[in-house]
Amino acid sequence: MVRPPVDRESVGILGFVVAMLVLSGLVKLLLGLTELLRSAALAGSPVVGDRWAAGIVALVLAGLYFYVAYGITQHRESARVMGIVLAIIGLLDHLVADNVATTWVLLGGAIDLIIIYALCVHGERFYKTTDTDDVGAMG
Repeated sequence: MVRPPVDRESVGILGFVVAMLVLSGLVKLLLGLTELLRSAALAGSPVVGDRWAAGIVALVLAGLYFYVAYGITQHRESARVMGIVLAIIGLLDHLVADNVATTWVLLGGAIDLIIIYALCVHGERFYKTTDTDDVGAMG
């Protein structure tokens, strides 16, 4: 598979999106480990009843963030779509499950919104293709 040419601005945006995905994955990883290792992490949360399950879900989301970041560095269109969906799920997760720690909600929600914006608005820059459709065309 031949990678498409990418200009300097696209490389900067690509690096920024990957950094935001990794940062969001690290936030989810910290939240997941906190929920698993300290049973009092979500004490008083009216939404999340089982802290163990919430910790496992956060760790799975963290792994998916890292996987999508790797896929975007490999210029995979499926990783871009998965990144948008994952950022939406992460945003909803921050709004619903992390209602105890307002700072985490704001930080995680802002990062997810930046990821959604970057992948939706600048996503096509990562996947420029050469004009090979006209090869062999007559006339």
